[in-house]
Amino acid sequence: VGAYPGGSTGKCFQAITLGGFGLALGILVYTILGFLGECTRYLVVEAVSLNEALPPTAHAPTAQGFVFAAWVYLAALVRFGGPKYISFYLYGVLFSFNGIYRTITTGEFRRELLLADFIAYAWGIAIALGVNVLVSPTTAEEQLRGLLVTSLQHVATLAHLTCKTFARELDAEESEVRQVLAKSLRSDYLALDAQLDEMKYELAVSKYSLRHFREMIGAVQALQQALITSSSATDLIDSLDPNGISSRRLLSRAETARTFADFRHGIDLVIAEIIDVLVGPVAVEKSLEAGTHDPEKQATERTDEDGAAQ
Repeated sequence: VGAYPGGSTGKCFQAITLGGFGLALGILVYTILGFLGECTRYLVVEAVSLNEALPPTAHAPTAQGFVFAAWVYLAALVRFGGPKYISFYLYGVLFSFNGIYRTITTGEFRRELLLADFIAYAWGIAIALGVNVLVSPTTAEEQLRGLLVTSLQHVATLAHLTCKTFARELDAEESEVRQVLAKSLRSDYLALDAQLDEMKYELAVSKYSLRHFREMIGAVQALQQALITSSSATDLIDSLDPNGISSRRLLSRAETARTFADFRHGIDLVIAEIIDVLVGPVAVEKSLEAGTHDPEKQATERTDEDGAAQ
């Protein structure tokens, strides 16, 4: 589970790398917990043979509990760094807990059980690698391209709705869509960073380097930030000018209305060219065909023409 079988190869390699560090530390803590239980057992046997009272330090569960609690706390601090560290936390904490469980069930620290537990985890990693590399290989670059296209489509749609909001042409249903898209842009912003981080762990043949993808993502995120800000600004304008007097006075000029129409048309052209480069011209043609037969888009275009004429 911690190696994400069925995900992209980059995500799998990232999870296995970070999980490997967690597993190594988990083995160390497992050994410490096992020795704590074994040393306590020797103290108990010696105290009983000498007919003496048990020393306070001979309580193994307490000592093991303190060590395990400290390790869980430190691992949780690493986990707080982001979702990608969940494999580090799972491998490290779950494996180290076996150090307590084995000493309770067997009464001693047995190295062959430590090796058996490690082999079980190694088989899990091998299965995840086999699924991600041999059965259903999917590169993180391919997923990043799709995520970029989706993010750009969200940017284009929200730009249209923002212009319509300022022009007081937005109905109640479109207003709800605008609010949902503003939230989607925030999640897209974080998802792009996570997807780029996964690409660092895989080897792929591509005409774009990691630096190129980083620049593309930076440009898309700048658009997302601008649209999120403009969406918040339009909400503020609605609260200060509920009747839309200022925006209607501004849009009464034909040049301003034409500027809005040109702006929305320019966004469509730029995003279509970017998508053409990312996924190919076939996808763009399908998108344009779908937009041609979309009655809502045709109605919007008619509204733009009427506004420009006015």
